[in-house]
Amino acid sequence: MNLRFLGNLFITSLMLVFIPYFAFGQYISRDNYTGTFTDTNSWTGGVAPNPANVNNNTDIYGFITCNADLEISGNVNLTVNDTLVVNGNLVLQNKANLTISNGAICIINGNVTAVNKLNLDFGSHFIVTGNFTASENQTDVTFSEGAAIYILGTVDAGNLLGFNCDNSSGYIPPGSDVGCRYGDIISLEDNENTYSGIYDFIVGSDSLMGVNPVYTELCNDLEANISVLFTDGTNYTWYDSLGTTVVGYGTTLTTNEPGEYFATYTYNSTTITTYRVRVTSSNLSEDINVTNVSCPGNSDGIISILNPSGGSGTYEYSIYGDSAWQSSASFTGLSVGYYDVRIRDAVSLCFKILSDSIEVNNSDTILPTIICPENITVTVDSGTCVATGISLGNPVTSDNCGIASVANNAAEPYSIGNTIVTWSAQDTTGNIATCPQIVTVEPEETIDVGVDNLENSCQSGETGTQTIITWNIIKFSGVDNWSFDYVISDGLSDVDSGTKSGLTGSGTQLSFTFNNSTGIDQTYTLTLTNVQDNCTTEQNTTNNSDSVILWGVPDTGEIIPD
Repeated sequence: MNLRFLGNLFITSLMLVFIPYFAFGQYISRDNYTGTFTDTNSWTGGVAPNPANVNNNTDIYGFITCNADLEISGNVNLTVNDTLVVNGNLVLQNKANLTISNGAICIINGNVTAVNKLNLDFGSHFIVTGNFTASENQTDVTFSEGAAIYILGTVDAGNLLGFNCDNSSGYIPPGSDVGCRYGDIISLEDNENTYSGIYDFIVGSDSLMGVNPVYTELCNDLEANISVLFTDGTNYTWYDSLGTTVVGYGTTLTTNEPGEYFATYTYNSTTITTYRVRVTSSNLSEDINVTNVSCPGNSDGIISILNPSGGSGTYEYSIYGDSAWQSSASFTGLSVGYYDVRIRDAVSLCFKILSDSIEVNNSDTILPTIICPENITVTVDSGTCVATGISLGNPVTSDNCGIASVANNAAEPYSIGNTIVTWSAQDTTGNIATCPQIVTVEPEETIDVGVDNLENSCQSGETGTQTIITWNIIKFSGVDNWSFDYVISDGLSDVDSGTKSGLTGSGTQLSFTFNNSTGIDQTYTLTLTNVQDNCTTEQNTTNNSDSVILWGVPDTGEIIPD
């Protein structure tokens, strides 16, 4: 049973049954036929029952409307297999049975009196807009757990345990001052209604209390217009669900605020209260999934709208604002940028802005690869302490999206020693990878110095005299301007140290004066350190040390003659 079709007075039966021809003592409506109870064309035998006294078993297979009171005589079975609408009262006489089959609907726009048996199968709907009376002792109502029962008026069924006030939600609909019912109009609306349904059918067919529409969305955040169906009254006043007066103009209310509304008016000196209207914000909902482009400049981004719900169930989508609508919820071939993503109901054309700035970005996070050129060793420019004009070579690079730029931080001139040049490769996304290249600058010529060997022996003079030791320091190769530090040690401590500038030619003299001591042999060692060229570059030397032994001479008085 498609309940939504009821709002349009159209229904498709879910029960496919074989329908026999009219037989004596039985009325069978035509399958899937929409007509009135008294129309002979509605019945397979061409004979219509008398609604004031239905005295034969009657089966409803189509959408049949009875525009009068309907009374079922004793020992007669009324079975609704599709839809029966009674715009009047329904009376089930003694031993008359009413059965509403699985998926079938029976709507009574009036009161119901049940003296005998009422059977409600699983999935059936039994709606009574008036009062329900089942006070006779023999009355029996059986209904499965899946049956839907809505009685909007009073219930007088004290002998039926299933019908009592405990089953009510407690909501009293506008226009009703009763507080005891089984089921109620709000539960009917909440369970059945979106755009159309049983609630719509009941409210829309009530000439005095009806409103249109009974449910509306603030389409595209604009206003909703609500009207009372009955226009011959006076003193129309509109209220919200709390009973607070709201501004309305006669039979029409215009509002841009979600909520529940109803109206009162005067007719024949009686105050009439309409059914309520529900105004909601857009109930469209969904999820958005974005697949970014793989690389800058590509057009392979995707925006997908997932799990749409609400509205009529049929939707259209756009990522370009209120234009270029399509039925597919997937947009492919997108470039990097911002998109105005919307969904709209394909029936009402009400739309919802999901986001006016959904971004499709670049998803590339893979670093490029870079291999630096080989390390380089060069000599300073002649006569200088730096090197210039060095060709560094080129690194080897690659990237999944392409290399945008390659750079290094090299800056000439290069000083003597090691300089680290950092190369960088940046891809089109902005990811950067680096590697180092070492540039080594060496001095123009290596200094090689030596200390002239004095044969490690020397005869000292008498006690109290002095002996001068002179070392000759020779530069064998290297630049002319150089210097060195020296230390002279007697084996126990340093007795002299200093810094001297080296000379070219025969050598650099370094002298040291010693006080002679009697009978003491003493070794003095000269060591050169920190030998530097004119660029203050320390050099390695091979002969940078020499030792001299002073032989002590006895005093004259100690010489023993032969």
